[in-house]
Amino acid sequence: LDRAVEMSPSGDLRLTAGWVKHKFGANWKMLPENDTDGYHVNYVHASFAKVIRSHYDESTMVAEEDLKSQTIDWGNGHTELNLAPSYTDECQWLGLPDASRFPDYVKQLEEAYGHERAHEILRAGPPHTVIFPNLFL
Repeated sequence: LDRAVEMSPSGDLRLTAGWVKHKFGANWKMLPENDTDGYHVNYVHASFAKVIRSHYDESTMVAEEDLKSQTIDWGNGHTELNLAPSYTDECQWLGLPDASRFPDYVKQLEEAYGHERAHEILRAGPPHTVIFPNLFL
C-alpha cells in the first residue's frame, strides 16, 4: 500500500474510477495465482501488452538465474508480483521512455520526497498486488 500512496506527491489517493466485478468458477486461489504468474499477460492481455510496450517477457519469462522480478507471498492470500527490480528507467512500467511528459508531477514528487526518492518512485512504479479477497493494486 505504501508504494501506491507514494505515487501521490500529497500522500493521498482518491479512488473514483469505479470498480470491476469478476465472477469465476474457481476456488479462492485463482486470484492470487493469476496476479503472480506474470507469464499470462502477453497472451491473455495481448492487446494491452502491445499498447504499453510491455516488457513482461524480459521481466518474467527468462531463465531462473536471470530473473529480476519477484513473486511475493505476503500470507493469507495477499500476493505481489514485484516488477520494480526489472525496471531500469523511469516510467518504464507505464510504457514510456521517461517522465518528461509529466514535468509538474515530477516537480511535486521531488518537493514531497526529495530528488533521489522521487526518481526512485518514478523508476519502481506502483505495486502489482492483491490484498485478498477483493483489492487489486
